[in-house]
Amino acid sequence: MESFTPIINSEYKRYAELLLRHHYILCAGIEESEEIESIEDEMAAIWDRLDEIQRASLAGLGSDQNWVRRNGEPAPNARKREEVTEQEKRSLDRSIQSHDWHSCLYYIRICQSWYSKDSLATIRSVAWMNLGLPEIATPFLDFAAKLQPKDGIILFQSLANTLRFHPKDALERAGKIVEQPDHHPILAVVFSILILAAKNTSVLSERDILSLRNKLKSSLVRLKIESPDNPELVIIFQFAGDCYVALDQIYEAIQCYEKGLSIEPENTQLLFARSVLLSRINLG
Repeated sequence: MESFTPIINSEYKRYAELLLRHHYILCAGIEESEEIESIEDEMAAIWDRLDEIQRASLAGLGSDQNWVRRNGEPAPNARKREEVTEQEKRSLDRSIQSHDWHSCLYYIRICQSWYSKDSLATIRSVAWMNLGLPEIATPFLDFAAKLQPKDGIILFQSLANTLRFHPKDALERAGKIVEQPDHHPILAVVFSILILAAKNTSVLSERDILSLRNKLKSSLVRLKIESPDNPELVIIFQFAGDCYVALDQIYEAIQCYEKGLSIEPENTQLLFARSVLLSRINLG
């Protein structure tokens, strides 16, 4: 059986990092620069030290990044639906079911004509996250969020990944979401408020704090009206509680944690967060 699993050593990781930098520069509309030349020179030097399986994997990653830059449009030489064999589709299904993520990335390129753009972006992001390279997953996760703006979980994951690797960009995105909260899923709004409250504590004015409190309160009212059966309720209440802690509203935070616990009584994160706040109140 053909192997699609490369050795992920320091050279493989470095090449993947360079591909990602190269991708972001091209996304910015820059096709020629000293930085691009330097990146390409280093990539060429590393390429000679990679084996065939590593090269095939990284070439595939570059192809998938090109797909993002084409806004999800297939390459001119991409397989048409009628050209994909049943065996290839079964191989993709098996790779997903068995969590063989490198095989999944290979076969999804072959079978991409059978999938929507958002599914392709999501599968690719999940694969790279599970391979332990979350930064490489970022362009696919962000593209999935762009394609599915009403999917709270996808948008939250995209924001969380951006916060981890590009915190300034995350603050900017969060600010835009909070400016128009009714246009975004409640989970993304509450998480964006948390980003702004937690990262800007030293620079927030009283007016800013009041605005975030009001938007958080409005989001929770909207949740009660629009989405009483929202499957994301527990994580929304957890983040809302965390927001209230950052905004120095301890009793409101406890209420949010207790609402989450009313749905999942054994949720350890909520139990711990509530106990910490109750201890603070008792000590106070």
